[in-house]
Amino acid sequence: TRLVSRTLARYRALLCASPAYLAARGEPHTVESLAGHEALLFSSRNQKQPWRLRDERGEWVKAPVRGRLRLDSGEALHDAALAGLGIAYLPEFMIAEDLATGRLQQVLRAVEGEEVRIVALYPNKRLLEPRVRRFLDLLVDTLGG
Repeated sequence: TRLVSRTLARYRALLCASPAYLAARGEPHTVESLAGHEALLFSSRNQKQPWRLRDERGEWVKAPVRGRLRLDSGEALHDAALAGLGIAYLPEFMIAEDLATGRLQQVLRAVEGEEVRIVALYPNKRLLEPRVRRFLDLLVDTLGG
């Protein structure tokens, strides 16, 4: 069976840290300077997710990050960032309220993160039940397609 993919939403990931972490460790000013900071890393099955960023020169690079804390939950990484444990690379929608209130601060504002797509995979459209199609339409409307 051939699968059809449908993009439900797109988002950008941003680098962020708590004001307390930045006060204690300083703020990085280049992608290379991230190497001297504690990174809060997403890891699934012992494989850490790289931080791909468009650097100050406009080139896509893999950030030289390392950290003692590796988690397989975006929410847990968010909590760790709020607790001042390091710099996190999180979806903008997850941290927007924290950025607005000052609980988190964006790091390296001039650096662009990758666009991430949330995608649904399903069998051929002709085989898709109407209620599943309506559910996917609702997700697109809710998530901002």
